Amino acid sequence: DFAHYKSGVYKHITGSALGGHAVKLIGWGTSEEGEDYWLLANQWNTNWGDDGYFKIKRGTNECGIEEDVTAGLPSTKNIIREVTDMEVVADVSF
Repeated sequence: DFAHYKSGVYKHITGSALGGHAVKLIGWGTSEEGEDYWLLANQWNTNWGDDGYFKIKRGTNECGIEEDVTAGLPSTKNIIREVTDMEVVADVSF
């Protein structure tokens, strides 16, 4: 049923669980009905869901959203290596 999501706070109702799909967590909130949710950006396109975004129930591990998380820490420094003839000439930070 996730593929047919249009709006509101998603809760799995029917169908088998699909896995291996990456989405980006961008926020959280509480709906007008008092339901806590995570706000996520999907990668399918803006024709899907709510202009490419969706809300999923927060606090109940809906579809494993709260236990199967991958995240990274941003670097405080970006490094670009200048390469000529397959040798490192210099490390340049910005």
